[in-house]
Amino acid sequence: MENPKLKPVAVLNLWQYCEEGMVEDEFLESNEERDIRRFKLIYHAFKHSHDDFVPKIDDVVKRRVRHLTVLNQVEVDEALVRLPPSLYSCGTLVDLTLYAVVFDHPEEEVVSLPCLKTMHLEAVKFDGTKILKRLISSCPVLEELVIVTHPGDYLGVVFVRSQSLKSFKLESEREEIFGDQSLDPKVEIDSPSLEYLIVYDYKPKSFSIHSISPSAEVTIDVTFDDDPLKRTRIRNFLRGISTVRELIISARTLKVIKAFSHFEPLPQFSNLSRLDASFVGSILELLPTFLGCCPNLQSLFMNFKDVDSLLQLIDEFLESNEERDIRRFKLIYDWEAYEHFHDEFVPRIDDVVKRRVRYLTLLNKVEVEEALVRLPLSLYSCGTLVELTLYAVVFDHPEKEVVSLPCLKTMHLEAVKFDGTKIF
Repeated sequence: MENPKLKPVAVLNLWQYCEEGMVEDEFLESNEERDIRRFKLIYHAFKHSHDDFVPKIDDVVKRRVRHLTVLNQVEVDEALVRLPPSLYSCGTLVDLTLYAVVFDHPEEEVVSLPCLKTMHLEAVKFDGTKILKRLISSCPVLEELVIVTHPGDYLGVVFVRSQSLKSFKLESEREEIFGDQSLDPKVEIDSPSLEYLIVYDYKPKSFSIHSISPSAEVTIDVTFDDDPLKRTRIRNFLRGISTVRELIISARTLKVIKAFSHFEPLPQFSNLSRLDASFVGSILELLPTFLGCCPNLQSLFMNFKDVDSLLQLIDEFLESNEERDIRRFKLIYDWEAYEHFHDEFVPRIDDVVKRRVRYLTLLNKVEVEEALVRLPLSLYSCGTLVELTLYAVVFDHPEKEVVSLPCLKTMHLEAVKFDGTKIF
């Protein structure tokens, strides 16, 4: 049965300052003795009064609010909204979303958010370099964290230490200017339960992962400045991501790794089973070295427009896993000038099939009839295949007695050509 004290829900869109006092006062007065379960404020006032605004948010917090969103859309620095000190010790808060507000320096003894599970901070200004670290450490059940850093937020370090955190997304709104002023804050992650990490368009002074879940899935788009004397930051970065299970890595991050590999060996990615990477252009030279550091790699996801690079990729992958089964193989190929390579392609896919592949995806995105790729006959009798996805390929007429796919549960066929009326 629902608790009657948790019924009021406020969703306010304030476009004029005169509406702020009227709407908020009316809502709070009409629910004077009741808790507020959810409060969302989209704030676009023409004039901001700190003395009027803070007490109202303080009243909301003290009404045992559970879900609080404050989005300040006034594009003037002076209009950045400051939050009441009571927010730092709200014992009921579960979900907090803030945009373009100010976190003042709190008293250390009052920082406690025991129920907070989700926190989303974007363009938030921290009035002190250690506030974020203290804020995160005060959330013992925090599971999801999103931070979008912003110029002038006074963040020296994005320090994320949490035993409970499972998902962390970090982005940057930095301005591209010359020198250290264009760099993002340092990153320190010490979260042994962290399973999902996404870092997008980030250029930190340093990036270190002290602990992360061994089953973590990491998407990384990080670059560093070009100073060869500062290789320690790249070494620490690589050590941090080398322990994860699944990795999606951008071309510009691989470019940094390629430059580093000319001076020092790469660490072993012994736990890595799935890699989705953009080895494009000259970065392809890094591929043999990188795959050599991934002894337990089972899945490799790539996208190529160049036939020779595609064939080289497949060869490198198969050679680096010569005696191992391949659990999942996904190939997306698309090149502008098609050259027939049936004789080179079919034996390689045949090798993949014979490695007891379970999940096979072949997507041919070339929009010409001659580019339809034919499949090896071994595919028709693959005893381990569980899932098959094909696009713009050719099914040749098989020998009837060899058609057997005993484990296949899912089959997705699109724009597939059947070389015979009864094959399907």
